[in-house]
Amino acid sequence: MKTTLLSLALVAGTAAAQAQGISLGVKAGPSYTNLIGNDAKNSQYKWGFHGGVMADIGFAESLSLHPELLYSMKGREIEQTANDRNLKLNYLDIPVMLRYKADGLYFEAGPQLSVLLSGKAGDVDYTNEFKRTVFGYGVGLGYTMESGVSLGLRYSNDFNNIIKVNGFQVPGEQNVKNNVFTLSVGYSFGDND
Repeated sequence: MKTTLLSLALVAGTAAAQAQGISLGVKAGPSYTNLIGNDAKNSQYKWGFHGGVMADIGFAESLSLHPELLYSMKGREIEQTANDRNLKLNYLDIPVMLRYKADGLYFEAGPQLSVLLSGKAGDVDYTNEFKRTVFGYGVGLGYTMESGVSLGLRYSNDFNNIIKVNGFQVPGEQNVKNNVFTLSVGYSFGDND
């Protein structure tokens, strides 16, 4: 994990050194989340929230590096049974998007590191049943106005499973991943070209 964070910092630092324009900002909005995979049985979408800070580091006329630091609520609803409860997962997400911009419209894609903060179902703490760090990706689009206000839609998913081996007392690797749609409203201070 230290190597990954160092690599992300190096990429951000290199882009900043060649930057043509830098803006900082905040963003927040609703999340529509679910768990997918062969072992995510009876999983249904639930509403959550995400919010945090962002930067946009321009390094070409229409390209920028867009790192973020976000608190993200994930998890899933389930078809109610006697033993199951809705699962609430809280993460610190660190996406680093490459953005292509054209007249306010932008398209983005890039990797994401997610650090688990907590996992609960009802009053039961399942934090230790889940992997602390998960790698994934995000793709999205949006629009940024000259005032700095932006509206964005993003889809993100995980590359690896989120449950530890032998998690929930089930032997072997499990196929369960976060599946997330987010709608964000943001505001940037600085160069918004």
